[in-house]
Amino acid sequence: MAIVCCFICLLVCLLPTEISSEKQRRLLIDEYHASAKASKFSELVAELEKEGFSIELLEERIDPLTLSKENYDALVLFAPRNEYSDEEITTIRTFVEEGGGLIMFSDGGDRMRELGITRAINQVSTMFGIQFNQDEVNDPVDQLRALDSNPIIRVFASHPVTEGVETIAFLWGCSLTLKPPAIPLAFGNPTSYANEKKGKEVVVLAAAESGRGRVVAMGDYDFLVAIEDMSYLSYEDDRRLALNMFMWAAQPYIPKVDTSEPDALASQGYDLFSQGEYTSAKDAFEKALDSYKDLGIETRVSDMEDPIAQCEKGIEAGMSYINGTERYGERDYEKALEQFKNSKTLYDEINDAAGSQKAQDMIDACMKAVDADIALKEGIEYLELQDYESAKASFEKALALYRDLGDEERIRECEEWISTCEQEQEQEQEKGGEQQEQQEEPEVDGPCLGTLILAGLIVTGIFVGMRKK
Repeated sequence: MAIVCCFICLLVCLLPTEISSEKQRRLLIDEYHASAKASKFSELVAELEKEGFSIELLEERIDPLTLSKENYDALVLFAPRNEYSDEEITTIRTFVEEGGGLIMFSDGGDRMRELGITRAINQVSTMFGIQFNQDEVNDPVDQLRALDSNPIIRVFASHPVTEGVETIAFLWGCSLTLKPPAIPLAFGNPTSYANEKKGKEVVVLAAAESGRGRVVAMGDYDFLVAIEDMSYLSYEDDRRLALNMFMWAAQPYIPKVDTSEPDALASQGYDLFSQGEYTSAKDAFEKALDSYKDLGIETRVSDMEDPIAQCEKGIEAGMSYINGTERYGERDYEKALEQFKNSKTLYDEINDAAGSQKAQDMIDACMKAVDADIALKEGIEYLELQDYESAKASFEKALALYRDLGDEERIRECEEWISTCEQEQEQEQEKGGEQQEQQEEPEVDGPCLGTLILAGLIVTGIFVGMRKK
């Protein structure tokens, strides 16, 4: 039976009230098998509780009703000395496979043999590729308190467990031997040794992932405690490493929930999106988001945000296309072109090839219509200047473009203008012919008509004068 872990009231009162915003992690410490009891780790417990951990002690054998992911996020072994039963081993394996964490600390040297730690801890650890060796890690050069058995570890592999860790104390601890799926995280220094192993051959910290669970193992537990006048947890990065180990292994429990309804809505949204039905798709995605939010599945809520944004772009692209079509119908090609370009840009952003091509076709039509209008305007200007040949050429260019566009009204208008040009050209040709005929009339021999008229007037004047006399 698990009982709530209680520590000295003064210690609890001194704990900071600020708790991590993450979901509370629940630890079960195996006291039944442990050679090192939880009371030795009061400073560690205070740090864990400050980070939002809840901690319970198990003073009986492990059973599947107690140790489950529904009840706890991680199991902690402090140098166990009592051997585990087959049922306990199976329970621990199942717990880890289903997402539980396992955090193991050992001792080293002769104490492992004397206390029976070696066999007990390896009953559990070897299931995950980790073996605690019955040896002691020493370093005659890089050490703490002038003790070879207290090496300072400075060599680490990159991993969440070792993030921010550069230097730790390793006190009377043992080395580890690994095989998959376990990986090494910390090593001895060039001057470190354990039996016949030296330098990086000496592994002191390891991790493994099995099923949905995580395992982390350290060949030492003394770096977590206060001995005499020394708090080893406060030394260099010891505290950081300890918290990293617990944070990484003890993943918060997330109960299984029925997501069939929002999953179906999300699937429907993707189908509608692929068909270009962006308004309906957005509605489906928003309903799925609300459902995931009600279920408390924040990751799936985030998953819906991007497709909703994509739908909004699709809706905007469609509206721009409609606006462009209206402007196009009003022959406001400049504004229509602006709308169609915006529509194409948005369709491209959501990888809607059909929508993009549709918008591009209208962009091409607008460009052609603009060119046709320019040609028509130029034709009218040439006509006003009575440059009928240039006017006709411009009207014919406009006519060809309008025919491509199928603009019947403009086609008729251009044809009328062309006809006008042709008529004006014909009239010019007729006038030119008449002038040429007048210039080409032959000259008559003898007195001209004007001379005859003048002579007549003189004769008449003479005749009238004679009669008056």
